[in-house]
Amino acid sequence: MRWQGYVDWLAGTAGRWLVGGVVLFTLLSALGMSRLELASDYRIFFDEGDSRLAQLERMQDEYTKTDNVFIMVEPNSGSIYREETINLILELTDRLWRVPYASRVDSLTNYPRSEALADDIVIEELVYEGDPLTEQRLSKLARVAPAEQDLVDKLISPDGRVTGVNLTLSMPGDDTKNEVLSVDRAVDDLIAELGERYPDHRLYVSGIVPMNAAFFDAARRDFITLIPLMMVFVVVSAGLVLGSMKVAGIMLLVVLLAFSGSLGLAGWLGIRLSAPSISAPI
Repeated sequence: MRWQGYVDWLAGTAGRWLVGGVVLFTLLSALGMSRLELASDYRIFFDEGDSRLAQLERMQDEYTKTDNVFIMVEPNSGSIYREETINLILELTDRLWRVPYASRVDSLTNYPRSEALADDIVIEELVYEGDPLTEQRLSKLARVAPAEQDLVDKLISPDGRVTGVNLTLSMPGDDTKNEVLSVDRAVDDLIAELGERYPDHRLYVSGIVPMNAAFFDAARRDFITLIPLMMVFVVVSAGLVLGSMKVAGIMLLVVLLAFSGSLGLAGWLGIRLSAPSISAPI
């Protein structure tokens, strides 16, 4: 009987004021959704002041950042020491210098090899753009490159089947999300273009920057698709189980208020969403 008293109180004037106040607070909270941000940085997975993260940041401040994009090149058949593959690596190396915030590009072709000639030591890149890629030149490259310890298992495989091009970036960090996305989009466009022009090769992309961009893309995709699908599922399921679309509509209203209110509060409090936390409303 005690619960009946609560129900009667909620049905009265005081209860209506309470419900109205809660709904008003929820709607005001929902305005904070315009302030929501999706994180695109692996640092969000560490607590503020984490000793390991602090150690990494000190090392980056003293030396350089480890933000990079690594592109692996694999010909469909044969080894990498052939004319078409070397031309692809040359062009990829040159074009990556034009990516925003690029500070260094390392590849098989621009590797600085030192060689003693009489009393002189000559340091030059393994392959220069415009070099005639004759059979003799390619055979020498196939013989010389695997002998370089700084290339094997770093930029070329011991069997000569794959090679990599590493782009090191120096991003200011003022707007991490837009910086990461601008680099990722530029690399994606470049890979798409070269993939069409060199159909006999497969290009794979990895690295810190693509990983951060993938976190952002996954969170945005879930926000656009997964959450609306969840709401549709709730309405349809409730309507079928309860046999009343009116009740299902009321349930949807409760879900929408809880969803928008919680995300809005996160926006007001400056909580950034990530790929794992975007599923919390569901």
